[in-house]
Amino acid sequence: MSPNAVLELLEALSPEYRHGRKPEKGQILDQVCKITGYHLKSVIRLFRGVGKEPKKRPGRPRVYHEGSY
Repeated sequence: MSPNAVLELLEALSPEYRHGRKPEKGQILDQVCKITGYHLKSVIRLFRGVGKEPKKRPGRPRVYHEGSY
């Protein structure tokens, strides 16, 4: 299963997972683990990050100079 397909699956199941009670969440996690082949903790982490934008790093941007090695 491609990473994009996994994200689509997680986005589709995300509302049910977020609003579900513990037994429903367990069933959803088990289904996603079977479909994707990912471990349980990995799926939990992925559900936590669905719909969030990546954080920007604070501070000045990195500048790379040619020959600075």
